[in-house]
Amino acid sequence: MMIWLDKRAAERHRRRTPERTLHLVELLGGWPGSLAAQRFFRHKTAKASYRLSFLLAAIAHVAGVGAVLVLSLKLGG
Repeated sequence: MMIWLDKRAAERHRRRTPERTLHLVELLGGWPGSLAAQRFFRHKTAKASYRLSFLLAAIAHVAGVGAVLVLSLKLGG
């Protein structure tokens, strides 16, 4: 949803969603939806710095979830 809103704002020359905000949402778990929206709306796909930050946010999220799962198994089991 945020990618679509940002693309719409860009097309209308309106105030955009800061990339920092988009990356924070991706880091907090919104990266699958963001990836799908980027592909579907063809938005934020050409900017290499955005793609790298997106990839790092997705990896950090997956690693964080994995760490929580491992710790919970160690503490609970």
